Amino acid sequence: MKKSILIITLLFLVSIESQAKLINDYLSCGYAHCYKIKNGEVWSIGNNVHGQLGTGDNYPRFDWYNTHIKADKVSAGYYHGYALSNGEILSVGYNIDGQLGLGHNNDVLIFSKTGFYGIDIAAGLWNGYFISNKKEVWSVGLNEYGQLGLGDKESRNIWSNTNFKAEKVVPGGYFSYALKDNGEVWVVGDNHFGQLNLKDIENIPNWSYSNVNADKISAGVHHGYYLKNNVLWTIGLNNYGQLGTEDNINRNEWIKLNIENVNEIKGLYWSGYLNKDGSIYSVGSNYYNELLTESEKSNKWLNTKIKEKDFENEYIKIILNKARNF
Repeated sequence: MKKSILIITLLFLVSIESQAKLINDYLSCGYAHCYKIKNGEVWSIGNNVHGQLGTGDNYPRFDWYNTHIKADKVSAGYYHGYALSNGEILSVGYNIDGQLGLGHNNDVLIFSKTGFYGIDIAAGLWNGYFISNKKEVWSVGLNEYGQLGLGDKESRNIWSNTNFKAEKVVPGGYFSYALKDNGEVWVVGDNHFGQLNLKDIENIPNWSYSNVNADKISAGVHHGYYLKNNVLWTIGLNNYGQLGTEDNINRNEWIKLNIENVNEIKGLYWSGYLNKDGSIYSVGSNYYNELLTESEKSNKWLNTKIKEKDFENEYIKIILNKARNF
C-alpha cells in the first residue's frame, strides 16, 4: 500500500503566525521544511532533498532563504509546496505523483507557474487542492484512495476540477475535509480509521456530506478535529492517544471532548495542538518533541506552558532538528 506506512512524525501543514495563530496563510511547514511570507516574498528553510525550498539546488538551509518569489499565501506538503502569486498557483519540489500540477512527474527546484489561478491553496502529503474564484475545488497528485474527489483512484499531474464548491479544504494524509460557507463538513478519500464519520465505508472518491457542521476543522494523517462554539470534537486513529480521549481507542464517529473555550485546533501526523485562552496544549506522539513537553506520548491534552506568541520559534526548532537529522 503505497506510502501508507510512515515511521516519522509529520507536523502536517501547520501554519503559525508569530502574533498568535496556529493556522494562517503566511507560514506553513511540511515534514522538515517551512515557507513564510516576509515583505511579500516567499522565504524557505529546512530540508531540501527534492528541491522543495525553491533554491534551485538540493542543499538544505538552516537560515531563512529568500526565494524572491512574490506571493500572498504558501502551503507546504511533505516534500513539495505551493505559493499563490497574484492569484496564480506556483509549485516546487517533489513530484513523483504529479502533485506539482505541471503536466509531468519530475522534481522541480524553483517555484514554477502552473497556469492555474485561485484564491486559496492547500498542500496534502502527496497531493494538493486549490479553490477557484468561483469557489470550485481543484485537485492534483496522488489519488490512491480517491482523495482527489474526482470519482476514481487515478492520480493526476494536471489540476482537475472536482465540480465541488467549498470555502476551505483541509487535507489529511490520504483524505480531506472541506468546509462550506454554511459550516457543513464534507469529506473525501480514505476512511480506514473512521475519520470521515461514514461508519463502514472504507473510502470514498467523491465529496460527501459528513452530517456535521463546524466552525473550524483540522486533520492529521488518519485523524481529525473540529470546533463548534469553541468546543472540541475528535475522530479517527488513536494509536498514540492523539484524539485526546485519555485512551487509545479509535473512533469512527465524532466524539465531543470536555474541553471548552478552544480558539484554534491543529492536527499533526500522530499528534495535535490546541490554543486555549492563549496557551498551547498538545497531545499524541512525541517522537520529535512535538508535544513540547518531556512526556514520551500522551492521550490527554497537556499544557506546554508555551504561550501563543512564543510558539512559532519553538515549532521551527522542531522542523530544523528534523532537517539536521534527515
